[in-house]
Amino acid sequence: MWSPLILPLLAQIFACAFGDAVNEGCNVDPKGIHGLWYLDEPFGVYLSAIYNGSLAYIMMKERVPAIVTTVINSLEQDNDEIVQKYGVESQEELHRIVDSLKSLKTELSTNQPLTNLPLAHDEADRDAAVWNEHLDRQREIEGPNLSYFFTRFLLAESYTFRKMAHAFALAKNVRNFDFFGKQKEHLLTNSAKSLPILAHRALLEANRSKATKDEMREELAKFLKLSLWGNRFDLAASSGHEITQAGDPIELLSSFDEDLLIDHTRVAWDILNKPHGPNDPVIVDIVLDNAGYELFNDLCLATFLVSRGLATKVRFHAKQIPWYVSDVNIHDFHWVIGYMRSSSDPHLKEFGDLCARQLESGSWSVEADAFWTTFHGYGEMKKQAPVLYNTLSEATLLIFKGDLNYRKLLGDLNWEHTTSLDTALFHLDFKPTNVLSLRTIKARRVRRSYARDAASCGRRTRRRWATGRTGVIVASAKNAQCACAKSR
Repeated sequence: MWSPLILPLLAQIFACAFGDAVNEGCNVDPKGIHGLWYLDEPFGVYLSAIYNGSLAYIMMKERVPAIVTTVINSLEQDNDEIVQKYGVESQEELHRIVDSLKSLKTELSTNQPLTNLPLAHDEADRDAAVWNEHLDRQREIEGPNLSYFFTRFLLAESYTFRKMAHAFALAKNVRNFDFFGKQKEHLLTNSAKSLPILAHRALLEANRSKATKDEMREELAKFLKLSLWGNRFDLAASSGHEITQAGDPIELLSSFDEDLLIDHTRVAWDILNKPHGPNDPVIVDIVLDNAGYELFNDLCLATFLVSRGLATKVRFHAKQIPWYVSDVNIHDFHWVIGYMRSSSDPHLKEFGDLCARQLESGSWSVEADAFWTTFHGYGEMKKQAPVLYNTLSEATLLIFKGDLNYRKLLGDLNWEHTTSLDTALFHLDFKPTNVLSLRTIKARRVRRSYARDAASCGRRTRRRWATGRTGVIVASAKNAQCACAKSR
């Protein structure tokens, strides 16, 4: 359905990029990038930094380079500490990595073409070859000038993070070093005052002997909202600068309601509360976003789901490599639980022990698929990662956390504001099961609000949309005839 819109767009992009004269609708960026369009993205096209009036442009011009700079600075500042841990041979590797990242920043700021990733001789970074295949295929679609500001935003942004990770993958000693690790740990420790409060609440619900349906529904809504607003602590959106949570998050929940543009918590309740046979497992998949404080809230939600019998199993999906600054990888997941178990706070320690037991018993699992660190939208999952798609199809509810997952659900296309998530997923052919997206808004894509005028939402400034102050809990039931699909 998109080719009639996209093909003329690509033709104009190439005309702007390669023409001898500045074409109508083209202009020159103050930093010297020729061919940008001084307008917002039209509806029906991929998001791209070529539009000077778009958030994609702001991200590629300001935030993504700032993130690369932050990594460079941290490597230089922590050089001695890293060498002490990984050995003297890592010194030269760090120099090469820093040089590589500086080159990456220059390529990004000057809108150079995306190049294939060099392959490691020992195949330790096997999916680099897969990335190169996808890049070659994309060049066949868009042409040879597959550059940061002219290609799809999702490709340009993901490629930048993938290339940062690849600089380490080519090394021998620091190959497994998480260059965002310290920042992710600080996301949790900076919120230390709030953690015991949340742990105590999660334990109360886990140990509660009896609760009415209304009480369970209200508690589910609270834990979903805690998981949502934890998404405000996104280091990629803050250019890698640390954020702190203090105070009682539960008491603050009601004050955030005016910022909740769409609230489908009732749909989630109706999906999970449907009668199930004694031999029918109720699986909830959670595709994680940020480590630290947000992950802690996700663990609270998962504990509630299992302890109240709303789920028999929760499967967490993490990333294989450092990704978008604060995204959770397998190490981050276990680190948070270990941090709690070693805490001197009794509630925090008890909650950490409970989380560990849920992993050991099989009530929880955590896994990572390479698909999560590609630039593909989720409409491409059935073709690109059929095993993962089939796994997700086993779930009763599939929860996606954060802005990037939301963008991928929508194929990183600029849909009209009145388009429902149901419509988008139908056209993109992504419906493995019931979907719930918890997302604070850091890009200007909000599907139809059932409680508010979407047009009024669209009048906010583009930088307001990038703050993460507003959010949505939006659902899409697989079966449109299900009563849960009508409970929004």
